[in-house]
Amino acid sequence: MKRIALLILPVVALLALHGTALAQLGDADSPSATADERIRKQLEALELKYELSSTGNYKLVFDMGEGRSQVVIINSSTEKLETLEIREIWSPAYKSKGQLPKDVANQMLESSFDQKIGAWQVMTSDDDHMATYAAKIAANADNKTLMLIIRAVATAADRMESKVTTGDEF
Repeated sequence: MKRIALLILPVVALLALHGTALAQLGDADSPSATADERIRKQLEALELKYELSSTGNYKLVFDMGEGRSQVVIINSSTEKLETLEIREIWSPAYKSKGQLPKDVANQMLESSFDQKIGAWQVMTSDDDHMATYAAKIAANADNKTLMLIIRAVATAADRMESKVTTGDEF
C-alpha cells in the first residue's frame, strides 16, 4: 500500500500543476485573455501603438531612423524571483538555421559587456535560432522606466542587426 501511495502522489501533483497552468492560460483562441492588462494600460498612457500576439504578448514596432525599424516584444507572462515579479522585454536581431555563426555570437557576447541593462540570448525552435536582446525588469516598473527599457532594448538590437546583417528584417 505504501508503494502505491508513492506512485500516485507524483501523478496527483502533476495533475494539480497542469490544471493550474491551464487556468492561467485562459482561452487559447483569445490573445487578450492572456495579455497582462498592466502593460496595456502603460502602453496606452505612453501613447504607444501595439499589437497583441497569438500568445498575448505585446508587439511594438519603432522607427529607428535611416529607413530602419525594430520590433520589441513585451511578455505578458512574468516570473518570480522570491518576492520580485519579473517581466522580459526583448527584440530580435539575427536568425539562422542551426547555431549562430561564431563571429556573430562573439560580437553579441562582447557587446553585452558595454550594455547598462540587458544581454543577448538565443531562442531555439527545431533548427531555427534567433538571437535576441533582452532585459528583465520588475513587472510593476513605472511608465518612465518601462519606456527607458523599451528604448534601450530596441536600440541595442537594431545596432547589432545593422552590424551583423545586410538588411533590416526586424
